Amino acid sequence: MTVSMQLTKRIYTGNGLSRDWDVDFPICSATDLRVFLTSPLGKETEVQADFEFNEISGQLTYPTLASGKAPLEEGWLITIQRQTPLTQEIDLLRQGELDAEVLEQGYDKLTFLVQEMAEQIDRCIKYPVSTQTSDLQTEDFLNRILEAKQAAADAATQAVFSSQQAQTSAQQAQQTAQVASGDIEPKMI
Repeated sequence: MTVSMQLTKRIYTGNGLSRDWDVDFPICSATDLRVFLTSPLGKETEVQADFEFNEISGQLTYPTLASGKAPLEEGWLITIQRQTPLTQEIDLLRQGELDAEVLEQGYDKLTFLVQEMAEQIDRCIKYPVSTQTSDLQTEDFLNRILEAKQAAADAATQAVFSSQQAQTSAQQAQQTAQVASGDIEPKMI
């Protein structure tokens, strides 16, 4: 086969009805498919059961009817990803015959692996292309992130403290207003 498509995964949104999801990217084997669910709160878990893949139709069914589970509700995501094993199983013999189909399968698998790595790299935080390798200070970068995280936590703590102080001041002002109001009322003789 030729590998002209660069897709390595599909992400679908649940609608409370759908159980069948298209796998329209090439795979070497059905065992190379991984299925992940993402909750409306963003919690991601890998699905280990209750799905099946039909190689003829190119559809993955989740959840299967046999599982007894309801279809994915709105707000849920299902991600179907190709994860090709990092193996090389072609054994070429010296002075042996070269089978073009075997070689093509090997090249296809290598292309799949490169595509999957590119997809992962695309999700990574990266330095600008003009950055010199000798200028990469990953530890400094991570320290700046941790400092920003700590500064945000400190600001949140300060905001809570300021809110509590404002509430105390408001209560004191209300009490002072009540006392002042009592002092102004005309006294009956």
